[in-house]
Amino acid sequence: MKKRDFYAISLIIICILITGICVRISPSSKGQFIEVTLEGKHFGTYPLSEDTTIQVNKNTITISNGTATMSEADCSDKICKNHAPISMVGESIVCLPNKVCVEVKEGNSPISKSDFYFDTIVSATIYDACDESILDGVFLLCSRYENIFSAKSPDSELYKLNERLLAPSGTDKDGNPMYTISDELYEAISIGIEYGKQTNGAFDITVAPLCEIWNIGSSNPHIPSKQSIDEALKHVDYQNIVLTSNNHISFKDAQTKIDLGGLAKGYMADMIADYLKGAHIQNAIVNLGGDCVTLGSKNGEAYKIGIQKPFAAPGTTATTVNSSNCSVVTSGNYERYFKENGIIYHHILDPQNGYPYDVDLNSVTIICDSCTKGDIYATYLFSMGRENATKYAQTSTDINAILIDSSNKIIYP
Repeated sequence: MKKRDFYAISLIIICILITGICVRISPSSKGQFIEVTLEGKHFGTYPLSEDTTIQVNKNTITISNGTATMSEADCSDKICKNHAPISMVGESIVCLPNKVCVEVKEGNSPISKSDFYFDTIVSATIYDACDESILDGVFLLCSRYENIFSAKSPDSELYKLNERLLAPSGTDKDGNPMYTISDELYEAISIGIEYGKQTNGAFDITVAPLCEIWNIGSSNPHIPSKQSIDEALKHVDYQNIVLTSNNHISFKDAQTKIDLGGLAKGYMADMIADYLKGAHIQNAIVNLGGDCVTLGSKNGEAYKIGIQKPFAAPGTTATTVNSSNCSVVTSGNYERYFKENGIIYHHILDPQNGYPYDVDLNSVTIICDSCTKGDIYATYLFSMGRENATKYAQTSTDINAILIDSSNKIIYP
């Protein structure tokens, strides 16, 4: 079984467009056909005007009366099968376990591509170019960054750093092994440390030991024992990381590990946006499982980004955001979680007590000039709870926020 297939299967229930679970371009007009992709590759295009049935491996797509549905699927959660019919430009249905995507297109369609990276579906659409090689470049970047930032893949640089599999390049002033890391990993860790300071530790990239024992996002999550949580907490502190010149890193605690899940997708989105700008692209949208970055406009109008309604069927929007030349990032407790004894345990862990944050919010959406910043502040404001997050957003000059509280009430600070 391939590595990516394993990740996809392990995320059958809890993962469909992680981090803003179903953020999408809101439809603007009636579509003319659907494009079907399998594992990120073009499978076929089919007019919505002709009723038909399309078999894509173990998925069945039905076109009837101008709409398309995923009428059959062998995945256990049936999320794609339960999705509402689609017919408007930009609407899509995704079967994440089987990597099947159905998207409604218009006659003069922009170029687009999607694939599976970093445990989620990544999609990119360009509105002012027809050079497919530019899209190929986007996904080459995704592959590169996954091989740097993944905390799960044994082939990634971060995994090797965490397991101390990199060859030491010397010792620091305290005698701890020192390692030389790539520019990208060094920069991402530097950003994590800086925001650890700014948030007084509410955002901490050394939560990896806690993530490992909670195992949220796997097929077997569970509540760890108090003893194992207390032991893991001993090694959680971003101040255990020592960065020095020439891309050197060392650790004050030999058991400290790094998890960049709270910023890696945002960082990747920002780097992809820079790449597109360098390729003279002015109008495009990139979506890394809910971390959206927009360039310019869509046919002269701002992109309309739908914000998923927490705990509702995928594709159910609570509200929309107009976005142009900015980033829209959503984080919430409904994205990755499990229930035990009627209690929800989600993936946003408190580095102070080792348990998921217990707050009166379901999601936080951040609109700002950087996906990296949006990723981090979505977590930070979520950790505050409704009242403090509202106050923070009201006084901030760097971000705008949309909060959805535990009763699914929408708050615009």
